[in-house]
Amino acid sequence: MSSDCLTPEQHAIYKSPIYLCFITWNLLIATLTFILTFFALKSLIYRSILPKPTILLLISLLIFGNIHQLFYILMKIRFIFRVFSAESPCDILDYAVNCRVITSGMLGAAWGCVFMQIALSFERMLATVFEAVHRKLRYWYCGVSIGFVFCSSFSLIPIISNQDSGEDRVQNCGYLSTQAGQTINMINDIFLIFTIFQVFFDILLLKYSVVLEKRKNFKITERYQSIESLKSTQAMFFLSISHFFFTILNLTIIVTLNYLRSFISFQILSLILTVIYITPYSCLFSPIVLLLTLNHIKNQRKTTIRSMVQQKQTQSSHLTEMRKMWN
Repeated sequence: MSSDCLTPEQHAIYKSPIYLCFITWNLLIATLTFILTFFALKSLIYRSILPKPTILLLISLLIFGNIHQLFYILMKIRFIFRVFSAESPCDILDYAVNCRVITSGMLGAAWGCVFMQIALSFERMLATVFEAVHRKLRYWYCGVSIGFVFCSSFSLIPIISNQDSGEDRVQNCGYLSTQAGQTINMINDIFLIFTIFQVFFDILLLKYSVVLEKRKNFKITERYQSIESLKSTQAMFFLSISHFFFTILNLTIIVTLNYLRSFISFQILSLILTVIYITPYSCLFSPIVLLLTLNHIKNQRKTTIRSMVQQKQTQSSHLTEMRKMWN
């Protein structure tokens, strides 16, 4: 392929029924994210026992995921419109500068999800290890974290965009110019390191929360607080594992495709990339994992409360029997 035009064969694959089916699948994934996010928000706001700062951070995480899906839909619709309205294959290619809004929205939202996962882990660490500090500063931490994540995620985009010359052309707004692509790959490598660190951090935090919960078995108030903290940490852990899985899967796919690039045709590669772009699936699974986790926490809470009530009843019955013996 030349840098300025698609070949007729490449143009044909973008008009093929199978490619349109894959585009429909992409749009379905993004739309399902919006629907599931609605139910996840409903559960978080009205039915969750999680602390309010944690809920606010989780809502922010879902918002970043939905921002990505929104720009993802715009990217797909815009590309299909260009494919069918172009008079020649050369007209399909777009200048990178024209894609800055969509590309910035997708990248900024994807990075925001990574930053927000890290913010959630540190919020749980403060709540578990430094309870007194967390009680005083939890809302400050929440507000500062959300503001920092939003600014840091989207402030990287202008720096990267300035690397594009006005003549750089891309197939789609999801593609990057060579200069910007190198910088973004470096940033993604850094995020991969953060993700691996975060998973091990969350595992240690979860184990510590379990130990802490067992130490407070005989103080009802402290036990309930430790259970609440443990359940919140469990929710963060499941989200972290989900994010880690998709990050590793994405890395594996990239390495595999780079190896197979010389052995497969452009047509097949285009179809594969359309289906296996991982970030939309990660955004979709965030509300799914959250809904399953909240339901699991609710069921565990019912079991714990039932156990505590039965334990109290058993102790009361034992004291009554002791009184009868003395009388």
